[in-house]
Amino acid sequence: MLETLEGRLKWERTVDGIRVELPAPLDRQNVIKAVTSGLLSWLLMCGLLTILDTTNRAHKIFMDWPIFLIVVPFYVGIDIWKILTKRTILTLMPNAMILNRGALEIGFNRRVFAYGRLCNLHYCESRRMRTAESENVKNSILCDVDDETIALISGVTSEEGEALIQKMMEVYNFPKYPV
Repeated sequence: MLETLEGRLKWERTVDGIRVELPAPLDRQNVIKAVTSGLLSWLLMCGLLTILDTTNRAHKIFMDWPIFLIVVPFYVGIDIWKILTKRTILTLMPNAMILNRGALEIGFNRRVFAYGRLCNLHYCESRRMRTAESENVKNSILCDVDDETIALISGVTSEEGEALIQKMMEVYNFPKYPV
């Protein structure tokens, strides 16, 4: 069962390590994505029905338009659900670290790192910085993998970051420099 580590971070001890979960932040960018997706889908549906009605072809597809009223809200609901339930799951075991991002714990967005490749675990405040995934760092826990810096978890407060780093160090003592 997941316990609160600090703030939004939830964690649990596994058989041979820990599992940490961070829900996606409900920030402006995610809310705008959800609302824009819903509005564009509804506008597309209404525009299509209006065009068909003005061209007098609506009577031919009268049986098809209720499908739009079912499919579009379903699609929008799934899109909003994916945005709002997205989370980052970090699993630390004695031999590897698994980083999984997404709504479900499936292998589509999963990265596995052997401990021999990991070093320099630290918290970084928001700033512009070159990492393997992006140019901007947004209150992230960073780690060096081989010669690249990756953001393990982004959008955390300094208290959440320090608490998570402390828990991670209990499982594996990340070296400062590559071995």
